[in-house]
Amino acid sequence: MLRRHPRTAVVDPKTGRFIEFWIAGILPHDDPLEGMKQWNIYYQVDGAVHQVIHEGAGFDERHPLPGVYTGKNTVMLGDVASVPMPMADGSILLPAIVTPLDANGNVYNPTGGYTYTDAVVLHGRWQGKRLVWRSSEVVKGDPARCTRGMDEPSLAAISGGRLMIVLRGSNDRNLSLPGYKWISYSTDGGFHWTTPKPWTYHDGKPFFSPSACSQLLRHSNGKLYWLGHITATNPRGNRPRYPVYVGEVDQDSGLLIRDTLVRVDDRQPGEDEILMLYSIYAREDRLTSDIALHMTRLFAFKDGWVGDAMLYRIAT
Repeated sequence: MLRRHPRTAVVDPKTGRFIEFWIAGILPHDDPLEGMKQWNIYYQVDGAVHQVIHEGAGFDERHPLPGVYTGKNTVMLGDVASVPMPMADGSILLPAIVTPLDANGNVYNPTGGYTYTDAVVLHGRWQGKRLVWRSSEVVKGDPARCTRGMDEPSLAAISGGRLMIVLRGSNDRNLSLPGYKWISYSTDGGFHWTTPKPWTYHDGKPFFSPSACSQLLRHSNGKLYWLGHITATNPRGNRPRYPVYVGEVDQDSGLLIRDTLVRVDDRQPGEDEILMLYSIYAREDRLTSDIALHMTRLFAFKDGWVGDAMLYRIAT
């Protein structure tokens, strides 16, 4: 079964080109987990489709990135909140994830969770009408502290010429661990990254967050916002995926400013606890400057999933 999943897009301000990204792969038995050995990243620009392949000899469609071999492991885009970021030098940064391999060439999953991934930032620069790609070093988690690795990075620039990524973590298979988001920094334009650590409020206090995507959003007012889930108690892997908040990020520390948090939506009285507020994608409305948040109120019942796609408008 050939599967294609639209993921994200960006307009390059230097060239005015619209770049659309997706993942695709052939799944022998149409099992979602087969994708962890089959996905590759593709993009379209000016009507032409290209695969994301690292520059240099030895890389091709079946070996697109260092350490990635189609049929053994994968490179993919996480949820739609992993948004590309154009840079002042004309390059495009694309946050992505890879499934690592162990010493025997098998998919590395030390905790036995649903999946296990590392994060990377892919750097594309224009060569004619296509992008030539290089990968950052991988951003690795500690399986003793985060049981599914580093997942679904969201990328932003902060003060001092630095970059930050906020990463999805998990305590799946070890609920005694705290469930956090994680943060890593780069001082060289996104090629090398610090060891991830739990993301906290700007006063240093941690907060709980389930295993779910989140998004950093740069606004024309100069502020950097984060949209994601914060729970009052320790989550259980992916759940609960409510409530959802928006808050401002301190651009010196890269940490979340607690006093700016606004709750966007939550489970309502009488609603089943199976509710998921998911998945998050936010953009700045070009006419009103509101934050427009696209999110589904999804109920994952055993006999079928039901829900409504919602658009929330958040004044800034």
